[in-house]
Amino acid sequence: MLNKRDFILAGTVGKPHGISGETSVRLNANASSNEIEPTFIFIEIDNELVPFRITSSRYKKDEILLVKLPLLATEDKIRALMDCNVFINPTEITKPSADLNQLDSFTGYLITDVNTGNITKQSYEKTYGNFLFNAQNLNLLSDLFLRGL
Repeated sequence: MLNKRDFILAGTVGKPHGISGETSVRLNANASSNEIEPTFIFIEIDNELVPFRITSSRYKKDEILLVKLPLLATEDKIRALMDCNVFINPTEITKPSADLNQLDSFTGYLITDVNTGNITKQSYEKTYGNFLFNAQNLNLLSDLFLRGL
């Protein structure tokens, strides 16, 4: 028997998607802020976790994961499990990698001068479609740029 305490609540079973037998999983806030590519999901049925193997998955939106489950190949089977809780193994959750498409990954990093130490903490904001990087200590940072660092 699988213990729910060993798994993480990822969301709920949504409606069937398309004609290829995909099932939508509505991810909760914790799960949608991470990258999830599980090989199994665990659906809570009658207060027990039942494993379902995933043959393919893709994101429709940040909060919607489309999965293909061989055991849930028909619309009727999917609809019978709508709104059931979906759990995943915590080892299959990773933090998103830092790239230019996820600028919030850079927030909180320290800008450091190898000679003098920490300079400022990095953050960003979106203004009129452009991303502006902000530094908490602009005077010290501008001094460093003027000195050619």
